[in-house]
Amino acid sequence: MDAAAGVLESLGRFREACANQPSIGRRQTIAGVECIVHRPHGEHEALPAMFVLHGGAWIGGDAVQIDSLCALFARETPAVVFNINYTKVDQRPFPCQVEEVCAVLDYVSRHASRYGVSPRGLVLCGHSAGAHISASAAILCRDRGIPLSRQILLYPFVDWSGLVHNPLEDYGIEGIPCDQFLARFFPQMALEDPVMSPLRLDKERASGLAAADIIVCGDDDIRSHGVAYYERLSSLGAEATLREYPQAKHGFLEVNRPDCAGEYEAKSPLQALYARDCEAYILGILHHLPGMENAGQEK
Repeated sequence: MDAAAGVLESLGRFREACANQPSIGRRQTIAGVECIVHRPHGEHEALPAMFVLHGGAWIGGDAVQIDSLCALFARETPAVVFNINYTKVDQRPFPCQVEEVCAVLDYVSRHASRYGVSPRGLVLCGHSAGAHISASAAILCRDRGIPLSRQILLYPFVDWSGLVHNPLEDYGIEGIPCDQFLARFFPQMALEDPVMSPLRLDKERASGLAAADIIVCGDDDIRSHGVAYYERLSSLGAEATLREYPQAKHGFLEVNRPDCAGEYEAKSPLQALYARDCEAYILGILHHLPGMENAGQEK
């Protein structure tokens, strides 16, 4: 049995359990992709649309695990939130996940009135591995003319190519050595391709890229990735902001929610305080989207 076999067997059981878990939002299939959709109460027009991607090292995690966070953003913005349960790389190799996100964004933008959203207010929000997929999808959205107002990247991983240190090489991914993980689940991609390693973005593709709000944790092995991406985007003239929580740990935003069971290093009363501040910070970004002054008004 190879290093991945036991992991994949366990993931199968986990996904079955998640599929049977009640969701707060409505489970829907959009452009062939599983999503959990959250709408605020009341009848609204021209709402922002937020597309959220959970973390989980590209093979783990599930959208239902961050359902209450998505419900919060839908209620407090208000916004329509699409919690995307992208296909994991052990089921379909990368960049399938990026293509799925682009497909959902494109479909919703072309059917904005059906969803009650403004095509000028589309925002990607990714966590960890989900932030890597989001950063890659933002590049393809720019290339393909899919409207994207902003990308919010929480503790993103953005480089497989060696421009910054990859701590996954030190301890593997879910017990699978990094080189085996890449060969098995990322076989189609050159490490220097910006869709694989967004940190490799060049000036041409940075032009017209959605503005990036990057959030990093001080106590995080991949902190350098988020900082380097902010510096790269800024040097290329792209709009970017950087916010750091110096004492926060990787995953602090999502694990300090009521629907996150289990014990985590980033789960504590102190980390929960950082999470509440981060929620408010993200809501502030959503409230100040360009052209959204009259959006979200009740009918």
